[in-house]
Amino acid sequence: MGVLSFQVVWFLTVWRHIGTVKYLYAFYLAVITFTIIFLGFFYPSSSVDSWGHIGGFLTGLCVTLMLYGEVAEHENIKKFRIPSFIGIIVILGGALGLAMLRSTIN
Repeated sequence: MGVLSFQVVWFLTVWRHIGTVKYLYAFYLAVITFTIIFLGFFYPSSSVDSWGHIGGFLTGLCVTLMLYGEVAEHENIKKFRIPSFIGIIVILGGALGLAMLRSTIN
């Protein structure tokens, strides 16, 4: 999921420079995203951890926005570096807090 979030950010930043392949790549991202969402999250007998995938996507998005801001030429990406760092701290704090809460309940 982290790699998927990187691909989405990369695709949105280089959209104008790809050429005619961008429509094929957009179709690829759409198929992968909808497959993960509908088969993974909404399939009744699935034992997929939905929160783990959502957390992986958000963490991958935050890490991508922090690290990709150094390389990207877009000023819009650089604006998200500090909020992304705060987002990672919130996600890790929430995950650790939930793990500690679960260990005290059991």
